[in-house]
Amino acid sequence: MKSLIGSLGLLLLSAWGIAQSSRHPQASVDKTGGGPVAGVIANVKGTVLLNGKPHVFRKLDKVRSDWTLACKPGSELDIVFNDGSHEILKPGQKPFPVPYIPAGSGPLDSVQVPAGRRQSLGGSIFSPPQNEGRVWPSQFRFRWIPLAKGTQLNLILRRWPLRLDEDKPFWARSVTETGSGELDSAEARDLLKSLAEREPTAKLECTLAPMDGRSQSVVFSVLSKQHEERLAKELQKWDKAEEPLRFIARASIMQHYRLYTEAAAEMEQALKTSGRSVDVRIGAIWANRRSGNWERAEYHTQQLPPGTKIPGS
Repeated sequence: MKSLIGSLGLLLLSAWGIAQSSRHPQASVDKTGGGPVAGVIANVKGTVLLNGKPHVFRKLDKVRSDWTLACKPGSELDIVFNDGSHEILKPGQKPFPVPYIPAGSGPLDSVQVPAGRRQSLGGSIFSPPQNEGRVWPSQFRFRWIPLAKGTQLNLILRRWPLRLDEDKPFWARSVTETGSGELDSAEARDLLKSLAEREPTAKLECTLAPMDGRSQSVVFSVLSKQHEERLAKELQKWDKAEEPLRFIARASIMQHYRLYTEAAAEMEQALKTSGRSVDVRIGAIWANRRSGNWERAEYHTQQLPPGTKIPGS
């Protein structure tokens, strides 16, 4: 098994330098040296001082650690870093030393990929997400890779760690598979909202158990009300950003909050608005793998040009 090391930074620095080269042929020419790549220029106005010397940046240019940046009068610089955070530099501020932010700290880092092709994908849960992810109570729907239409199954939520003296589940429902691999339950959402308010650090186990097959369980936590309010503010900062940068930034923020299912959905949107960039598609593969949606990850893998290698696979 190998780790797939991906990040928002890598996607921004490679995919968007490639996918938007037709729009900005002069952009992303990096001859300035410096340390490891720490982020990318999200927006720029006027001339900026790089290590004390005037430098003309363009959108999507790389930003490297060990640089010191400062804005001259009339200029402004917005940097998005590998971990999804961003810094806005304005005239009058002290020179800004660019910090070292590892390339593996973004939305798609440390995805563990089992060797070989995944066995029987049907019934694999990806909402709640795998890999100890979180759910966003107000947005939550149960989602899994569809089983055969008509399959009878049970969906069960239990408190985690499991206790032998607690026989009654937190929530349960018998479902007939319609082919959509989805259940929208207002009752479950309300219970999760209430739990998040009472016990912000609580964990649950979700089990999907077909009547005639093997069950699967994932352990997850719930986004607290405090985190939900903070998340909304962070997402709002990117409302006016250009596509696909907006979706990638949102994916990074979702990843930071361990909302892996939502992060994968943002990457899907990024792919639609990036000219079907190969690099962005690889990012979508990583994001779907992390959430547990292996069927979608395999679909994107099949769409790659022949011979394309997915780093770490």
